[in-house]
Amino acid sequence: MGFEYQILDDSAQIYKDLKPTQYTGALYEMYPPQNVQLNPAGEFNQGRILIDRNHGEHWVNGVKVFNFEFATTEFDSLFRLSKYAKYPDFELKRSGHIVITNHSYESWYKNIKIRKIK
Repeated sequence: MGFEYQILDDSAQIYKDLKPTQYTGALYEMYPPQNVQLNPAGEFNQGRILIDRNHGEHWVNGVKVFNFEFATTEFDSLFRLSKYAKYPDFELKRSGHIVITNHSYESWYKNIKIRKIK
């Protein structure tokens, strides 16, 4: 289990009652995205996650939708309220597997690139 960059069809009726921290681009249950402009369902969108030491950024279609700093008062407060808080030392994770999952619906991805910042 790791932190989640949320991806879904925000305009779908089944998602109309989600919290702001549960829409595309969010750090799930912690940080809501701002100014997200999604392509219509059926078209690809571009996501970007940048982690550089304690700094993190989420991007959607070329727009930075928020940034955060690990180990700050703000991050720690949001973390304690999230589903991740029940896992010991979870907030200290900085490496591990990258998992792409979808609960029960089809999803498509292309051109996934992972690189280490030097």
